[in-house]
Amino acid sequence: MARGKTDIWMPVFIGDHLAETAHLNTVQQGAYVLLLMATWMAGGSLRDDDARFAIITRMTAEEWVAHRDTLAEFFTVADGAWTHDGILRERAKAAANKQKKSSAGSKGAAKRWQNDSPSPSPSPSSEAKASGAPVADNQDVAVVVFNQGLDWLKRTSGKSDGACRSLLGNWRKALGTDEALLAILGRAQREGVIEPIGWIERAIAARDPPKAKGWNG
Repeated sequence: MARGKTDIWMPVFIGDHLAETAHLNTVQQGAYVLLLMATWMAGGSLRDDDARFAIITRMTAEEWVAHRDTLAEFFTVADGAWTHDGILRERAKAAANKQKKSSAGSKGAAKRWQNDSPSPSPSPSSEAKASGAPVADNQDVAVVVFNQGLDWLKRTSGKSDGACRSLLGNWRKALGTDEALLAILGRAQREGVIEPIGWIERAIAARDPPKAKGWNG
């Protein structure tokens, strides 16, 4: 929403404002409000320039000179600038509130995304533990086994996801390493094995995967 931008709005505490400006006449009151708005948009400080101040307050140069000292009482005039302490404080608060809202919005969006997203798949190490197989040190190999290998085994064997996971776990345990199982799975896929479970179990038993042609008929 556009009104959240501090360059197009500023807080006005009416009671405080009227109390501190009770001694101003109508012209001075209007000039002060115009100076406040210009100072807010400038970040809390204005360059000390009488010609510019006359333009900001809609006064002639002579009128500005006549009212300058009265209006200067509301500012800290030093180092060639007019600084309004109240505006500096309020801009700091506005910036802090904007940052809090932005952070809260980001956290809320992240939480909604997490709630709307499906639960992540178990990690290879957790799957291996569930199946009773040792967890391989090389997690990249385990990822291949439990992602590509699992998908291929389900497609070619027609077995359920749970059954295929159990088979992979048992085979990993029998071979002792993910690399060995990956080699067998890779050769089975390359050779187009159509009866993968029996072929892989015989290959594991022989520790030397046979050619697919002799094991599919």
